[in-house]
Amino acid sequence: MIDMALFNDDLNKTAVMIANVANGLNQLNIQSESEVMDKENELCVLAYFIRVGILDRIEKNKWSLMNPITIPTGLFGMNKTTIAKGLDLTVGKIKEIVKGIPLVENHVEEILKKEDFFWYVDSMLMPEVKAKI
Repeated sequence: MIDMALFNDDLNKTAVMIANVANGLNQLNIQSESEVMDKENELCVLAYFIRVGILDRIEKNKWSLMNPITIPTGLFGMNKTTIAKGLDLTVGKIKEIVKGIPLVENHVEEILKKEDFFWYVDSMLMPEVKAKI
């Protein structure tokens, strides 16, 4: 049986974005509240990537969270999982990182909900960056 996800460009872009954001969050290697504050800009940009590159696509395509997705894990590696698990690796992880740091937590929440701070970040990102999402 052919995996139809191979032919769904939005699903593939979403899978790649999940991998990139999860990798970016892991590379930040945040261990303390002060590191969260120091890396607020990076966290806000990653939250923006989650909103535009993952959540907007899920909403646009009306995908079930139980839909299968194949997330690249390296040069040749793939992880077959569900969209829900991909959200846990991205949305869940970023919320866990910022929990208890009110300013950063608020900014990340607003970005994920596409509220005021989302539009601030949107206005700050270069068009070349947004085009690659």
